[in-house]
Amino acid sequence: MMNSHQRLRVHRLIRVCVRVRIIVVMVWLASAWQLVAAHEIESTRISLIQREPGYVSASFYVTSIAFFKPILEGAVTDQAFEVHMATLDDDAFAALYQKCQMYYKQKISFQSAQDKNVLISNWQFPHWQAIKKDLQLVLAQRLVNPNAHEHLEPVQFNMQLTSSSDLSSLRLALPKQWGKVMVISSKPQQRWIENTKDSQWIKF
Repeated sequence: MMNSHQRLRVHRLIRVCVRVRIIVVMVWLASAWQLVAAHEIESTRISLIQREPGYVSASFYVTSIAFFKPILEGAVTDQAFEVHMATLDDDAFAALYQKCQMYYKQKISFQSAQDKNVLISNWQFPHWQAIKKDLQLVLAQRLVNPNAHEHLEPVQFNMQLTSSSDLSSLRLALPKQWGKVMVISSKPQQRWIENTKDSQWIKF
């Protein structure tokens, strides 16, 4: 039987081996990310739907890197981002995600053409566990097959815009780290139709 000193040495050796394996996996994952990144073009986009003159629903679809980038502040390179985020412990990931939510509630604003204030309410963010799980899943798939074209789902969050003035024209203030974004704006057409064989055609 091993004495206490021998057991301590074995435990230390095991911890070292585990750390080495983690480093090896991280290197492999970073290499896989670089191989796939060249084949992917992702962009941040915003969907604005004017449902009533003074009411607009807004949906943001932000790439994972762009979502966390303002808070990370260059502490992690784009190449190492996915590995870094996927290997964070839960408490650190949740805290970072909470900071991102607070940041966007301060930095995102809208202005109407009448220069009236636009109220932003009903912010809805996905749970942090869903985002971390997606990061880990994609990295695992890339490790198994670096040539696979797996990609991360964008982080989607929603909000409602209301104003006493017409919101047919809006100006956005967004985080500068996002750079150029795609904005899709629309105003649904509503009509009643008869539920008959000869009902009206619906045009888009």
